[in-house]
Amino acid sequence: GFAVAGDVPDDLKEAITQAFIDIAATEDGAALLDELYEIDGLVPVPEGSYDIIRDLETELADLLG
Repeated sequence: GFAVAGDVPDDLKEAITQAFIDIAATEDGAALLDELYEIDGLVPVPEGSYDIIRDLETELADLLG
């Protein structure tokens, strides 16, 4: 999959996400993603899906000082 840095503006994130979804929706695009990255499909991840990881990172930082 792909990730976009948190400091990228939301409208650009959405454009990048939609571009990859559109590419994956075509036969040639899907073949290219499979060949280059072994990706067989893309779906957007809902906002907040990684919050548990961010919370864990904060807790670990607190524990490790």
